Amino acid sequence: MRHFKILFVLIFFTELLFAQTQVTISLITDTGVKRTEYLHFSISNATSTTHDFTFDKFSKDGWYSNTNLFQYSEDIETGLHKMNISFKTDKEQNITDTLLVDSATSRVEIFVFISTSDSTGDYIKEIKTLKFQANSNYVKFSILNKPKINSDATFNIENIGGKEIYGYPNNAFFFGTLYEQIGDDSWTQHYPLYINIKYCDTVSSVRPLRVGQTTQAWTPNDKDCSKYKFIKKGSYYFELLYSTTNLSNTVFQGVTRLNKVDICRQIFEFKL
Repeated sequence: MRHFKILFVLIFFTELLFAQTQVTISLITDTGVKRTEYLHFSISNATSTTHDFTFDKFSKDGWYSNTNLFQYSEDIETGLHKMNISFKTDKEQNITDTLLVDSATSRVEIFVFISTSDSTGDYIKEIKTLKFQANSNYVKFSILNKPKINSDATFNIENIGGKEIYGYPNNAFFFGTLYEQIGDDSWTQHYPLYINIKYCDTVSSVRPLRVGQTTQAWTPNDKDCSKYKFIKKGSYYFELLYSTTNLSNTVFQGVTRLNKVDICRQIFEFKL
């Protein structure tokens, strides 16, 4: 029996050592970026470069039919990693940052926002790193009235965790994304339609949801941020992103904002 216990412990620690988490890197540009030659992105650990790609299909006239340029997705091992971004215009910019992937990290999403201005030319405006936390069940969903056609996509949420929570990406509200099932295993996203969507009101004061309190979360429309209304019957799920802290880890490296946020994600499935 003792041998089995030792074997189990060895297997457990081996799984921890080689555990992997999905990392997704998205490149997003503003209209007008036209002097960029390439962007090179790499992630390395203490022994080797583990992820590496180059994007060089930038517009020569500054117009883009889709400003979501490129997406890279692979698995990454737990541990401390170094990120390096080389950005070549008429000069080369180099930006470095760290990425810690631990056992509490379920997924990582990295957004690289590229912009341009008269004073700087093309430049990397922001690198936003979202670390999605595993086992984050702070929210209980409920619906007062059964949803029907022309009713609002609005849901009650109660904070049943041990910390106050804040909406993300707007800490004054709890906006969420609504998905509708299409076919047997496909879903369509109603809001937001784009990664760099503007999340409605940006001047309201912070409104945390404290332990035991209840408030409403909803899905806004793209154009005017009014509450989205259901237009047909079907199977849906509502995805809510939130954080247990109102403070992101933000620093500047030159003109580039490096922004790290720990994110919780929960979904609520229902039928209309």
